[in-house]
Amino acid sequence: MARPEISGRKPRTTAVTLRRSRPPRQSKPEIKASETTTTAETTTAETTSTETVTEAKAPEVEAVATRTTPRINETVTSPRIRGPPTAVFSIASFCLAHGISEAFYFKLREQGQGPREMRLGSRVFITHESAERWRLEREIATTAAE
Repeated sequence: MARPEISGRKPRTTAVTLRRSRPPRQSKPEIKASETTTTAETTTAETTSTETVTEAKAPEVEAVATRTTPRINETVTSPRIRGPPTAVFSIASFCLAHGISEAFYFKLREQGQGPREMRLGSRVFITHESAERWRLEREIATTAAE
C-alpha cells in the first residue's frame, strides 16, 4: 500500500476496512403504538337497586423503537437543514444555482464576463438582480455570436 503523503493518492483500503467483519447484529423488532394492546377486566357488582360496572385497566405499554447502530464501514449522514431563502447569492451558491464550477466563475470574472459583485466587509455576494442581468447578457452574447 502506497503512503498517501508521498504518492498524493488516497489509500484504497483503510484500517477500518482491514478489520475482520463481525456477523450482523440481530436487532429487536420495532413495536408500533398500534400493535400495543391493553387488557380490561370488567367485573359486575350487583346492588339492591342498581347495577354498577367497574372497569379496571392494565397500564398502557409505551411503544419502544429500537435503533441499530451502524456497522463499522457504514457512514451516517444527517439530512441537510434548509434555511429560509436569502436575498443574495454567495459565489458558491451562485455557481450551484447556475450549474457552473467555481473555477469557471473565477475564469469568467477575470475575463470581465462575470456578474456584478457586492462586497460586504470581506464577503462577496451577488444579488438576484445582477444574476438576472448576467444571464441576459450571456444570452445576448450567445445569440449575437450565432
